[in-house]
Amino acid sequence: MDERTLEYARRQLQDLRDPALMDTIHDEKEGDGEMEVLKKCPFCGGTAIFKVRRSGSAHHDTCIGFAIGCKECGVEIPKTYEVKVTLTAEGEIQLTVDGREAAIAEWNRRDGR
Repeated sequence: MDERTLEYARRQLQDLRDPALMDTIHDEKEGDGEMEVLKKCPFCGGTAIFKVRRSGSAHHDTCIGFAIGCKECGVEIPKTYEVKVTLTAEGEIQLTVDGREAAIAEWNRRDGR
C-alpha cells in the first residue's frame, strides 16, 4: 500500500483517536444495527472513552488496537481490541475487523453479567 493510500486510510479511522467524534457512538442506540451506548465507569461514574493503544499497517491493512477506559479515573478493560480496514480495488475503505461491539459489551458488563 503506498503512503498516500495509507494516509487516506488513517484519516478515515481518525474517529477512533478523537474522543469528541467518538461521542457520537455513545449517543447511538442499540438496534437498527447501531452500536450499544457505553455505560459510565463502574468505579467513579466517569465518562467511558475509546483509548488507542497501538496503530500500524501491514501490506493491505491498517490496524488500530484500542481499549475502553474511563476518562476521569483512567481504569481500562485489560484486553486490546482491533479495528482493521483495507482499501478495495474500487478505492473504498472496507472494514475487515471490527472489535468495537465486543469491547463495548465487555465494558458494559456489570456484576458478572
